[in-house]
Amino acid sequence: MNSDYFNRHYWTYYLMLEQKLLATQNYVDFDKDNYQTYSNEYALLLQAVGAELDIIFKVYCNFPAKGRKNIKDYEKYILSIFPDIGMEKVKILNSSIVLQPFKEWNKMRNSLSWWAAYNEIKHNRVNKMKSANLKNVIDSMAGLLLMEIKLFSRIVIEDNTAIIETQPRLFIPEGVNYSLVLSENGMGMSF
Repeated sequence: MNSDYFNRHYWTYYLMLEQKLLATQNYVDFDKDNYQTYSNEYALLLQAVGAELDIIFKVYCNFPAKGRKNIKDYEKYILSIFPDIGMEKVKILNSSIVLQPFKEWNKMRNSLSWWAAYNEIKHNRVNKMKSANLKNVIDSMAGLLLMEIKLFSRIVIEDNTAIIETQPRLFIPEGVNYSLVLSENGMGMSF
């Protein structure tokens, strides 16, 4: 995989999901007081982000696309490479909110709460609608961003000129070294 392939097939999709989440801010402010606010739009987003994370996890872990893997398989593989992923933080831009989407992996829990919420919505949306809340959606998006960056970082090792063409507009990882670069498509990020 090269940076063009990554940008076209993964990063563009992430940016589309991020834009859809940003649009919900017209109705519900990204504030801790609103974490339990739930909606059909959040249910839709949670399912889309969860499905994309499933894809990214499989790609990152080099698991076959058709293989039956689950979050415990992903957790085992990812923790073997990034044992401190639970400490990694993502900040919501223009906000004091800082998220640690994989924090529960450090506590040896059965699952990430937002991943459990994704599965509840996927399998029992009508009865578990309250799981489709702001907190679970922003945590899952923050998790997706971290995994996208980890996938992209592999490309950088193979291709020193790799650039993420468009910056995220909602989240920025804390403690990740990146630089803004000018590319033929505008401003981008390099790690």
